[in-house]
Amino acid sequence: MKNPTAKDNIVITLVDKATGISQTQTITVVPNAAVNTVSLGQAVPKKDNDRIFKNEVAGDKVYIPVSLKDQYGNEIAIANSLIGAGKDITIISSDSAIVDPSNITSMDSNNDGVNDALNIVTGNKAGSVTLTLIVNKTGNTKSVSFTVYDPAALGSVSFVQPEELFVAKEPITVNYTAADTFGKAVKLANVKDLSWFSTNTSVVDTTKDIAVDAKGVLTITPQAKGTTVISAFLKGAKQGEISLSVNDAAVETRITKVLPTALTCFAKNGGTYTYT
Repeated sequence: MKNPTAKDNIVITLVDKATGISQTQTITVVPNAAVNTVSLGQAVPKKDNDRIFKNEVAGDKVYIPVSLKDQYGNEIAIANSLIGAGKDITIISSDSAIVDPSNITSMDSNNDGVNDALNIVTGNKAGSVTLTLIVNKTGNTKSVSFTVYDPAALGSVSFVQPEELFVAKEPITVNYTAADTFGKAVKLANVKDLSWFSTNTSVVDTTKDIAVDAKGVLTITPQAKGTTVISAFLKGAKQGEISLSVNDAAVETRITKVLPTALTCFAKNGGTYTYT
């Protein structure tokens, strides 16, 4: 039989010429193996992350586990040749601005040489998205939903009111606690993380006299005697305030001790003695 088709029966008979013993076997032609069903796991974030964020790229290895089976119950490895328009599997996204199906590719999530997942690339939009996989020959469908987040940002700050004597020209360290938008403790990265307001700019000018160093230490350096209240705002929401009553800059008023190693000279000048 030439070019047999599915469900054709092929009869094969073997005969031993010497004895005349024969054996007959009937073989039924079956269709080629093809994707029949699909199952999906939950979306897995980038390593060391507990969320999926905007603008994740293929190299970040955000993925969805996928299991494909043919009509005979055998596992089929996911491959790029199987997914896309006109292929075995169509992928539909509820919001292509969050996840564009055309950017989804197959990947090996376990580094064992077998592609077993869909590599997810996210767009520049946060929100919830649902991906649906359709097996085109059978209509079998599976969906998975997940949320794509904006990157973590400063979420809140609270200040501890300093209690020491405040003196003009001397830095004041202000203790604070800060958390990001997911509640994780963080440090201020830049004085411009917050918007500042001073009720008396001659005492503290918020454009010059407030600083945050590389370790996140917050300092305020008053410039003159007086009182002021400094308020901090994050995206328009007040985070707290710091009240300062500043004294004049310290000046030397007397010598309290002269070390034995000190060198003292006096020069006579017009009947007076001048310390040099």
